Amino acid sequence: MDLASTYLSYLRYAQADDRGFHNFLSFQKSWRDEPTQGDSFGRALWSLGYTLKSAPYEGMRLSAKWLFDSSMNSLSRLTDLRAKSFSIIGLVYYLEGLKNFSDSDQRKVNKEEITQKIKLLADTIVRSYQKNRDDRPPRVGELASRRSGRQRVEAGWRWFENYLTYENARLPQSLLFAYKVIKDKSYLKMAQESLDFLIEVQYIKEKEYFSFIGQDGWYPKGGKKAQFDQQPVEAGSLVEVLCLMYETTREKKYLEFAQIAFEWFYGRNIAAKPLWDQETTGVKDGIIRSGVNLNQGGESLVSFLLAYLALKETLERKSD
Repeated sequence: MDLASTYLSYLRYAQADDRGFHNFLSFQKSWRDEPTQGDSFGRALWSLGYTLKSAPYEGMRLSAKWLFDSSMNSLSRLTDLRAKSFSIIGLVYYLEGLKNFSDSDQRKVNKEEITQKIKLLADTIVRSYQKNRDDRPPRVGELASRRSGRQRVEAGWRWFENYLTYENARLPQSLLFAYKVIKDKSYLKMAQESLDFLIEVQYIKEKEYFSFIGQDGWYPKGGKKAQFDQQPVEAGSLVEVLCLMYETTREKKYLEFAQIAFEWFYGRNIAAKPLWDQETTGVKDGIIRSGVNLNQGGESLVSFLLAYLALKETLERKSD
Protein backbone atom coordinates (compact mmCIF):
# COMPACT_ATOMS: atom_id res chain seq x y z
CA MET A 1 0.00 0.00 0.00
CA ASP A 2 2.99 2.29 0.46
CA LEU A 3 3.67 2.05 -3.27
CA ALA A 4 0.01 2.70 -4.08
CA SER A 5 0.15 5.90 -2.01
CA THR A 6 3.35 6.93 -3.80
CA TYR A 7 1.80 6.40 -7.23
CA LEU A 8 -1.32 8.31 -6.23
CA SER A 9 0.86 11.21 -5.07
CA TYR A 10 2.69 11.08 -8.39
CA LEU A 11 -0.59 11.47 -10.27
CA ARG A 12 -1.42 14.48 -8.15
CA TYR A 13 1.96 15.98 -9.03
CA ALA A 14 1.45 15.17 -12.73
CA GLN A 15 -2.01 16.70 -12.96
CA ALA A 16 -2.13 20.12 -14.59
CA ASP A 17 -5.52 21.48 -13.59
CA ASP A 18 -7.98 20.77 -16.41
CA ARG A 19 -5.26 20.64 -19.07
CA GLY A 20 -4.52 16.97 -18.54
CA PHE A 21 -1.50 15.15 -17.15
CA HIS A 22 2.22 15.41 -17.69
CA ASN A 23 4.02 12.27 -18.81
CA PHE A 24 7.81 12.87 -18.72
CA LEU A 25 9.51 13.76 -15.44
CA SER A 26 13.24 14.46 -15.27
CA PHE A 27 15.55 13.27 -12.50
CA GLN A 28 15.46 16.86 -11.26
CA LYS A 29 11.67 16.49 -10.81
CA SER A 30 10.83 18.99 -13.54
CA TRP A 31 8.39 18.17 -16.31
CA ARG A 32 9.85 17.78 -19.78
CA ASP A 33 6.55 17.89 -21.65
CA GLU A 34 3.35 19.85 -21.89
CA PRO A 35 0.23 18.42 -20.22
CA THR A 36 -1.87 16.36 -22.59
CA GLN A 37 -5.21 14.68 -23.01
CA GLY A 38 -3.55 11.76 -24.78
CA ASP A 39 -2.70 8.28 -23.58
CA SER A 40 -1.29 9.45 -20.26
CA PHE A 41 -4.55 11.23 -19.49
CA GLY A 42 -6.66 8.17 -20.21
CA ARG A 43 -4.37 5.87 -18.24
CA ALA A 44 -4.49 8.26 -15.30
CA LEU A 45 -8.29 8.20 -15.24
CA TRP A 46 -8.26 4.43 -15.54
CA SER A 47 -5.97 4.09 -12.52
CA LEU A 48 -7.91 6.67 -10.52
CA GLY A 49 -11.22 4.97 -11.27
CA TYR A 50 -9.83 1.63 -10.18
CA THR A 51 -8.40 3.18 -7.01
CA LEU A 52 -11.74 4.78 -6.25
CA LYS A 53 -13.35 1.35 -6.58
CA SER A 54 -10.76 -0.88 -4.94
CA ALA A 55 -8.52 1.00 -2.50
CA PRO A 56 -8.95 -0.30 1.07
CA TYR A 57 -8.54 3.11 2.71
CA GLU A 58 -11.08 5.91 2.60
CA GLY A 59 -8.39 8.55 2.26
CA MET A 60 -7.04 6.98 -0.90
CA ARG A 61 -10.52 6.65 -2.38
CA LEU A 62 -11.34 10.28 -1.59
CA SER A 63 -8.05 11.47 -3.09
CA ALA A 64 -8.63 9.43 -6.24
CA LYS A 65 -12.15 10.81 -6.60
CA TRP A 66 -10.97 14.38 -6.17
CA LEU A 67 -8.30 13.94 -8.86
CA PHE A 68 -10.80 12.24 -11.16
CA ASP A 69 -13.43 14.94 -10.66
CA SER A 70 -10.82 17.61 -11.39
CA SER A 71 -10.17 16.01 -14.78
CA MET A 72 -13.77 15.44 -15.80
CA ASN A 73 -14.06 18.58 -17.96
CA SER A 74 -11.17 17.44 -20.15
CA LEU A 75 -13.10 14.41 -21.42
CA SER A 76 -14.85 16.48 -24.08
CA ARG A 77 -11.48 17.44 -25.58
CA LEU A 78 -10.19 13.91 -26.15
CA THR A 79 -9.32 13.02 -29.74
CA ASP A 80 -7.18 9.88 -29.47
CA LEU A 81 -9.07 6.57 -29.54
CA ARG A 82 -6.92 4.92 -26.91
CA ALA A 83 -7.24 7.88 -24.58
CA LYS A 84 -11.00 7.56 -24.98
CA SER A 85 -10.84 3.80 -24.38
CA PHE A 86 -8.77 4.14 -21.21
CA SER A 87 -11.11 6.88 -20.00
CA ILE A 88 -14.21 4.73 -20.54
CA ILE A 89 -12.69 2.00 -18.40
CA GLY A 90 -11.90 4.57 -15.73
CA LEU A 91 -15.42 6.03 -15.83
CA VAL A 92 -17.01 2.61 -15.42
CA TYR A 93 -14.79 1.90 -12.42
CA TYR A 94 -15.77 5.33 -11.08
CA LEU A 95 -19.45 4.42 -11.19
CA GLU A 96 -18.82 1.02 -9.64
CA GLY A 97 -16.74 2.60 -6.91
CA LEU A 98 -19.43 5.00 -5.73
CA LYS A 99 -20.85 2.23 -3.56
CA ASN A 100 -17.84 2.74 -1.30
CA PHE A 101 -19.04 6.23 -0.38
CA SER A 102 -21.76 7.41 1.95
CA ASP A 103 -25.29 8.00 0.68
CA SER A 104 -24.84 11.75 1.03
CA ASP A 105 -21.62 11.67 -0.99
CA GLN A 106 -23.25 9.52 -3.65
CA ARG A 107 -26.13 11.98 -3.99
CA LYS A 108 -23.61 14.69 -4.88
CA VAL A 109 -22.60 12.74 -7.99
CA ASN A 110 -24.70 13.04 -11.11
CA LYS A 111 -24.60 9.40 -12.18
CA GLU A 112 -26.62 10.12 -15.32
CA GLU A 113 -23.98 12.64 -16.37
CA ILE A 114 -21.21 10.08 -15.88
CA THR A 115 -23.21 7.53 -17.86
CA GLN A 116 -23.71 10.06 -20.63
CA LYS A 117 -19.96 10.71 -20.78
CA ILE A 118 -19.36 6.98 -21.19
CA LYS A 119 -21.92 6.85 -23.99
CA LEU A 120 -20.50 9.86 -25.82
CA LEU A 121 -16.98 8.42 -25.76
CA ALA A 122 -18.15 4.94 -26.76
CA ASP A 123 -20.20 6.33 -29.63
CA THR A 124 -17.13 8.07 -31.10
CA ILE A 125 -15.30 4.74 -31.00
CA VAL A 126 -18.28 3.09 -32.70
CA ARG A 127 -18.26 5.71 -35.46
CA SER A 128 -14.56 5.13 -36.02
CA TYR A 129 -15.23 1.42 -36.35
CA GLN A 130 -18.04 2.01 -38.83
CA LYS A 131 -15.83 4.33 -40.86
CA ASN A 132 -12.81 2.02 -41.10
CA ARG A 133 -14.24 -1.50 -41.25
CA ASP A 134 -14.36 -3.27 -44.61
CA ASP A 135 -17.17 -5.79 -44.92
CA ARG A 136 -15.85 -7.57 -47.99
CA PRO A 137 -14.88 -11.18 -47.17
CA PRO A 138 -11.19 -12.08 -47.48
CA ARG A 139 -10.19 -13.55 -50.83
CA VAL A 140 -8.69 -17.03 -51.13
CA GLY A 141 -5.24 -17.11 -49.60
CA GLU A 142 -5.55 -13.79 -47.77
CA LEU A 143 -6.33 -15.27 -44.37
CA ALA A 144 -3.01 -17.12 -44.21
CA SER A 145 -1.11 -14.11 -45.51
CA ARG A 146 -2.51 -11.96 -42.72
CA ARG A 147 -0.76 -14.15 -40.23
CA SER A 148 2.51 -14.36 -42.13
CA GLY A 149 2.59 -10.67 -43.11
CA ARG A 150 3.80 -11.55 -46.62
CA GLN A 151 0.92 -10.15 -48.67
CA ARG A 152 -1.20 -7.02 -48.80
CA VAL A 153 -4.59 -7.40 -47.14
CA GLU A 154 -7.55 -5.05 -47.26
CA ALA A 155 -10.69 -7.18 -47.43
CA GLY A 156 -12.50 -8.14 -44.26
CA TRP A 157 -10.84 -5.41 -42.22
CA ARG A 158 -12.85 -5.20 -39.00
CA TRP A 159 -11.07 -2.56 -37.02
CA PHE A 160 -11.41 0.98 -35.62
CA GLU A 161 -8.52 2.47 -37.61
CA ASN A 162 -6.81 1.77 -40.92
CA TYR A 163 -3.84 0.30 -39.06
CA LEU A 164 -3.13 -1.88 -36.05
CA THR A 165 -0.55 -0.42 -33.71
CA TYR A 166 -0.11 -0.77 -29.94
CA GLU A 167 -2.29 -2.04 -27.09
CA ASN A 168 -4.96 -2.82 -29.65
CA ALA A 169 -7.08 -4.93 -27.32
CA ARG A 170 -8.05 -1.89 -25.23
CA LEU A 171 -10.42 -0.70 -27.97
CA PRO A 172 -12.82 -3.68 -27.87
CA GLN A 173 -12.28 -3.87 -24.10
CA SER A 174 -13.59 -0.32 -23.67
CA LEU A 175 -16.75 -1.17 -25.64
CA LEU A 176 -17.32 -4.15 -23.35
CA PHE A 177 -16.97 -1.85 -20.34
CA ALA A 178 -19.42 0.60 -21.91
CA TYR A 179 -21.81 -2.27 -22.61
CA LYS A 180 -21.86 -3.16 -18.91
CA VAL A 181 -23.31 0.28 -18.16
CA ILE A 182 -25.24 1.33 -21.27
CA LYS A 183 -26.52 -2.14 -22.29
CA ASP A 184 -26.34 -1.13 -25.95
CA LYS A 185 -25.98 -4.41 -27.84
CA SER A 186 -24.20 -2.69 -30.72
CA TYR A 187 -21.26 -2.13 -28.36
CA LEU A 188 -21.09 -5.85 -27.64
CA LYS A 189 -21.43 -6.73 -31.33
CA MET A 190 -18.60 -4.44 -32.40
CA ALA A 191 -16.41 -5.48 -29.49
CA GLN A 192 -16.87 -9.12 -30.47
CA GLU A 193 -16.32 -8.53 -34.19
CA SER A 194 -13.16 -6.52 -33.63
CA LEU A 195 -11.80 -8.94 -31.03
CA ASP A 196 -12.39 -11.88 -33.37
CA PHE A 197 -10.49 -9.96 -36.05
CA LEU A 198 -7.64 -9.27 -33.63
CA ILE A 199 -7.43 -12.99 -32.87
CA GLU A 200 -7.57 -13.81 -36.58
CA VAL A 201 -4.60 -11.63 -37.51
CA GLN A 202 -2.43 -12.58 -34.53
CA TYR A 203 -3.10 -16.25 -33.76
CA ILE A 204 -0.94 -18.64 -35.79
CA LYS A 205 -3.14 -21.70 -36.01
CA GLU A 206 -0.42 -23.95 -37.45
CA LYS A 207 1.94 -23.13 -34.55
CA GLU A 208 -0.78 -22.70 -31.91
CA TYR A 209 0.61 -19.46 -30.50
CA PHE A 210 0.03 -15.73 -30.79
CA SER A 211 2.37 -13.57 -32.85
CA PHE A 212 1.48 -10.01 -31.90
CA ILE A 213 1.67 -6.88 -34.03
CA GLY A 214 5.26 -5.67 -33.78
CA GLN A 215 6.30 -2.08 -33.20
CA ASP A 216 8.80 -2.39 -36.06
CA GLY A 217 6.27 -1.28 -38.67
CA TRP A 218 2.89 -2.08 -37.08
CA TYR A 219 0.20 -3.42 -39.45
CA PRO A 220 -1.28 -0.88 -41.89
CA LYS A 221 -4.38 -1.85 -43.81
CA GLY A 222 -3.23 -3.20 -47.14
CA GLY A 223 0.34 -3.54 -45.87
CA LYS A 224 2.46 -6.08 -44.05
CA LYS A 225 2.15 -7.18 -40.46
CA ALA A 226 5.33 -6.44 -38.51
CA GLN A 227 6.47 -9.56 -36.69
CA PHE A 228 9.10 -8.10 -34.37
CA ASP A 229 9.35 -5.77 -31.44
CA GLN A 230 6.36 -7.61 -30.02
CA GLN A 231 5.56 -6.09 -26.63
CA PRO A 232 4.28 -7.67 -23.39
CA VAL A 233 1.52 -5.05 -23.26
CA GLU A 234 -0.04 -6.69 -26.34
CA ALA A 235 -0.18 -10.10 -24.71
CA GLY A 236 -1.34 -8.73 -21.38
CA SER A 237 -4.11 -6.52 -22.75
CA LEU A 238 -5.37 -9.34 -24.99
CA VAL A 239 -5.59 -11.72 -22.03
CA GLU A 240 -7.65 -9.14 -20.15
CA VAL A 241 -10.17 -8.51 -22.91
CA LEU A 242 -10.47 -12.22 -23.72
CA CYS A 243 -11.32 -12.94 -20.09
CA LEU A 244 -13.88 -10.16 -20.09
CA MET A 245 -15.41 -11.37 -23.35
CA TYR A 246 -15.66 -14.89 -21.94
CA GLU A 247 -17.40 -13.63 -18.81
CA THR A 248 -19.76 -11.54 -20.97
CA THR A 249 -20.67 -14.16 -23.57
CA ARG A 250 -19.66 -17.46 -21.90
CA GLU A 251 -18.15 -18.59 -25.20
CA LYS A 252 -15.41 -21.05 -24.24
CA LYS A 253 -13.12 -20.12 -27.13
CA TYR A 254 -12.31 -16.78 -25.50
CA LEU A 255 -11.10 -18.38 -22.30
CA GLU A 256 -9.05 -20.88 -24.30
CA PHE A 257 -7.44 -18.07 -26.30
CA ALA A 258 -6.80 -16.14 -23.06
CA GLN A 259 -4.81 -19.08 -21.71
CA ILE A 260 -2.81 -19.37 -24.93
CA ALA A 261 -2.11 -15.63 -24.98
CA PHE A 262 -0.90 -15.77 -21.38
CA GLU A 263 1.47 -18.59 -22.24
CA TRP A 264 3.21 -16.16 -24.64
CA PHE A 265 5.03 -14.93 -21.52
CA TYR A 266 6.33 -18.46 -20.86
CA GLY A 267 7.69 -19.24 -24.32
CA ARG A 268 4.65 -20.06 -26.40
CA ASN A 269 5.70 -17.47 -28.97
CA ILE A 270 7.57 -16.94 -32.23
CA ALA A 271 10.94 -16.92 -30.43
CA ALA A 272 10.14 -20.04 -28.39
CA LYS A 273 11.67 -18.27 -25.40
CA PRO A 274 10.12 -17.15 -22.10
CA LEU A 275 9.82 -13.48 -21.27
CA TRP A 276 9.01 -14.16 -17.62
CA ASP A 277 12.32 -14.29 -15.75
CA GLN A 278 12.12 -16.71 -12.87
CA GLU A 279 15.36 -15.44 -11.32
CA THR A 280 14.50 -11.74 -11.21
CA THR A 281 10.69 -12.18 -11.23
CA GLY A 282 10.70 -9.52 -13.93
CA VAL A 283 9.49 -9.66 -17.52
CA LYS A 284 11.68 -9.06 -20.57
CA ASP A 285 10.64 -6.16 -22.75
CA GLY A 286 9.67 -7.97 -25.92
CA ILE A 287 10.56 -10.16 -28.86
CA ILE A 288 13.05 -8.80 -31.38
CA ARG A 289 14.61 -10.32 -34.50
CA SER A 290 17.54 -11.77 -32.56
CA GLY A 291 15.39 -13.27 -29.79
CA VAL A 292 14.18 -11.42 -26.69
CA ASN A 293 14.89 -7.92 -25.44
CA LEU A 294 16.76 -8.53 -22.19
CA ASN A 295 15.70 -5.23 -20.63
CA GLN A 296 13.02 -5.65 -17.97
CA GLY A 297 10.83 -2.57 -17.68
CA GLY A 298 7.93 -1.64 -15.45
CA GLU A 299 5.30 -1.74 -18.20
CA SER A 300 6.25 -5.32 -19.06
CA LEU A 301 5.88 -6.49 -15.47
CA VAL A 302 2.60 -4.62 -14.95
CA SER A 303 1.20 -6.10 -18.18
CA PHE A 304 2.09 -9.59 -16.98
CA LEU A 305 0.59 -9.06 -13.52
CA LEU A 306 -2.68 -7.59 -14.85
CA ALA A 307 -3.02 -10.53 -17.23
CA TYR A 308 -2.22 -13.00 -14.45
CA LEU A 309 -4.86 -11.52 -12.14
CA ALA A 310 -7.50 -11.34 -14.88
CA LEU A 311 -6.99 -14.98 -15.87
CA LYS A 312 -6.73 -16.21 -12.29
CA GLU A 313 -9.94 -14.47 -11.24
CA THR A 314 -11.81 -15.63 -14.34
CA LEU A 315 -10.78 -19.25 -13.78
CA GLU A 316 -11.75 -19.04 -10.11
CA ARG A 317 -15.20 -17.66 -10.95
CA LYS A 318 -15.62 -20.36 -13.61
CA SER A 319 -14.97 -23.11 -11.06
CA ASP A 320 -17.39 -21.69 -8.46
